[in-house]
Amino acid sequence: MGRIRTIKPEFSKSESNGRLSREARLLFILLWTVVDDEGRARAAPKLLAGELYPFDDDARDLIEAWLNELDTSGKIRRYEVDGTHYLDIPKFLEHQLINRPSKSRLPEFTESSLNNQGSLNTRARDTRSKILDTRSMVTEPRARKFLWVKNGFEELFWTKYPHKVGKADAKKVFDRIGKSDTVSLNDILDGVDQYIREKPPDRQWCNPATWLRQERWLDEPGTVSKPKGNGQKSMATIAQEIADASDERRNPGTGDGALLNLSVEKH
Repeated sequence: MGRIRTIKPEFSKSESNGRLSREARLLFILLWTVVDDEGRARAAPKLLAGELYPFDDDARDLIEAWLNELDTSGKIRRYEVDGTHYLDIPKFLEHQLINRPSKSRLPEFTESSLNNQGSLNTRARDTRSKILDTRSMVTEPRARKFLWVKNGFEELFWTKYPHKVGKADAKKVFDRIGKSDTVSLNDILDGVDQYIREKPPDRQWCNPATWLRQERWLDEPGTVSKPKGNGQKSMATIAQEIADASDERRNPGTGDGALLNLSVEKH
């Protein structure tokens, strides 16, 4: 049963909220209406899509990426108890004034109840925090390479990147960039954040290996959603699309990440 919640005027001015994509911000607000008075709810993506987006046929294909974004940013925590998936909003009671709150009937979050995806997102958040804390102290190139290789691809880039296809190819490109010792890992992760925020919902997610090869973390803010040129594709663009299609055939997507292809056009 839905609940009446409040949105503070400060919500839109929050920098942490501003780093989320518009779709993730909307989902975050909609989740307030289905969590109980202690901020907990069932978290099966199909269940949430049907309840929160009854008129959006593509929501089932897209909601997993939005949940990942909220989880990675710390806005929600996803966990599993006895085979059932749940989520909670850690700071829910700090922002909602509830008259005569009801006690939750759902199990509470514990570190041992993290599901696989939740564990990945939590490790990614913690690992990135450690890297940022130590980055200013790391000056020797070999140490920077160690941080990149040990923690970068699996726990940070691959967990964050929304379109999970061609993993082996993407890792090769990622490792090659790391060996150059001229690119900040944090710049790449910030670039992924910007890409998630700005990509229009009617465009296809870029193949991750292609995104890395093209150094898309260097894109200026606002350029992801703007069409370039006169609307006609250049020969380079067509060649890249053919290469991406070839990547898809050699490394077909699996799991929820692959579902993102169903509602979009060529990138």
